[in-house]
Amino acid sequence: MVFNHHMKKLSLLILILFSLRQVPAQELVLHKSSAGAFPIVAPGGATAIYVDSNDHWLVRQAAVFLQQDIQRVTGQLPELLHRMPSAASNLIIIGSPT
Repeated sequence: MVFNHHMKKLSLLILILFSLRQVPAQELVLHKSSAGAFPIVAPGGATAIYVDSNDHWLVRQAAVFLQQDIQRVTGQLPELLHRMPSAASNLIIIGSPT
């Protein structure tokens, strides 16, 4: 019983130490075009967001929140689409599994 108690404390200490360790961050925001990069906002405007109007209300709300966040960060408001476009070079698709 005492051994088990000490193991729990040791495990908790190890978990805390690992969570405090600084992890090098990836560069996730690029300020110029790069091969393989997906532009959320580019010089031509923000990438449109598609969400099915029949999807769950919370999924639709997540699309609205993302749209608002992109505008707050970049100053550009992405178009929110409820019909899949026939063609698009880039498109953010939000939805739940069918």
